[in-house]
Amino acid sequence: LGVLRAAGLAAKCFATPVWGAVADVRPRSTRPLACALALTAGLVHFYRAPFVVSSLPALFALKIARSAANGVGTLTDALTLRVIDRHAGAGYGAQRLWSGVAWGCGSYVVGAVIDARGFGAIFAWTVGFSFFVIFLLALRPGPEAAAPPPPAAGKAAKTPTDALAAF
Repeated sequence: LGVLRAAGLAAKCFATPVWGAVADVRPRSTRPLACALALTAGLVHFYRAPFVVSSLPALFALKIARSAANGVGTLTDALTLRVIDRHAGAGYGAQRLWSGVAWGCGSYVVGAVIDARGFGAIFAWTVGFSFFVIFLLALRPGPEAAAPPPPAAGKAAKTPTDALAAF
């Protein structure tokens, strides 16, 4: 189990900078966050698949894929910082405070739902709330300013973000 846990953390270690670069390439877009939510919500269902339950290599691969696909934290932080940058008096600390309170209350509610409905409820909960957040992102007002243009063709990329933008 330790190797399985470490594999997920290693995948996040390598994928988090990639998600950060994606957020830099698409600074005002909510699409990367919506894609990360859809990916993680879709992959969570494979944990119940018979071929995953009966195979340690399949479980290992799923753990790596789901951990790498879960760029929600990185993308949420990037989007939050960009939104509060446009609003005077808004603070990142207040956002983190209320997201922590919501996380704690949500954990309590999820625990109560699992107690009442069984462990399978976590799958419906994850998918339901993932798509609810995607719906809220779709309602978000459009960008106030366009993203900076990608580097011109033929120019050498100076940073990994430039390389992603050129790709």
